[in-house]
Amino acid sequence: MLATRPVVRHGDLTGEVLVPMIGATKGRAVRLAAPVAGIDLAASWAYGDHGSDLSMLRAVGHPVAVGDDPELAAHATTTPGWARLTAGLVRR
Repeated sequence: MLATRPVVRHGDLTGEVLVPMIGATKGRAVRLAAPVAGIDLAASWAYGDHGSDLSMLRAVGHPVAVGDDPELAAHATTTPGWARLTAGLVRR
């Protein structure tokens, strides 16, 4: 699993994180983990709901923008091959 790793001290969550899994870090993690796990990114789907998910979405063959984040929606509507999911509808 790829996720933000929290800092735990003496069994307690501190509220700190080691490396936040957001933005370019998320995209980099997907690109690095895929070959290790034998995942074909060109055949993979990813769903993102914020402009900070662009790096991850660009890493896969089937990106889906979810919701109405302005930056993400603008990118999805102007980039061929991107799908957009809003109010229960998929737009291509």
